[in-house]
Amino acid sequence: ELAAVQTALVKLSEIVVEIPELLEVQIDPLMLEISLSGGPCLVAGNARALVSLEPPNPRRLALAQYPQELEEVMALRSGQFVLVRPIRPEDEPAHHSFYSRLSHQDRMWRFFSDKKEISHSEMQWYTQIDYDREFAFIATAPSPSGNGQEFDTVGWVGGVGDPENETLEFGLVVDPAWKNQGLGKALMKKLIECCRAKGAREILGMVMSDNKPMLGLCRSLGFEAHRSPDDFDVTEVVLRLQEDPVRVSSLAL
Repeated sequence: ELAAVQTALVKLSEIVVEIPELLEVQIDPLMLEISLSGGPCLVAGNARALVSLEPPNPRRLALAQYPQELEEVMALRSGQFVLVRPIRPEDEPAHHSFYSRLSHQDRMWRFFSDKKEISHSEMQWYTQIDYDREFAFIATAPSPSGNGQEFDTVGWVGGVGDPENETLEFGLVVDPAWKNQGLGKALMKKLIECCRAKGAREILGMVMSDNKPMLGLCRSLGFEAHRSPDDFDVTEVVLRLQEDPVRVSSLAL
């Protein structure tokens, strides 16, 4: 019974998001009954809606809507195509599969430890983001037949800004089978472009000093790199996006 109520509330929330002119919805009564198949179902005895004729407030939602305009199809050096888009909550299962395909070295370079799995609550942090102050893009490609998914996640880049959105901390990881095709650079360029459009002043990251591919990629994109004063095994990389100098944040990946 609880699942039926939860589903109804989710559907009602989707209506509110999709119809910005909607001011009020009243459902009275909302009855829980048993369907012909024997399962629970909700029945609305009476419903009314109040809509506005005025233009809706674009900032009416506490969290920004999914920015579909940022979706982009990209061609890789191999001739394959990927869809690069902002991550969504429903990407969690594919993201778990993506993480399971990472090598020991990938995990060490990304998390500074051999983090073998990510919990459901942690994965929610990666897939359920505030599009106003966080960026997380995934590259997706059609899944091989038989794995139960329509699309695979083959790359991820993300960043979290400070409260003023002046400094953004980034992370990047690519499926081992999709490396050396220019995907990592394409994802980083996407992140940089969106951060610059948002008015961020710098992008920074902490990279393990033996991660030569990442350091080479950052330098090719204009990042400054220097060894961390706190950990000689870590290199700090910073890309200035605006002319006004700002302090370098000490945020770590």
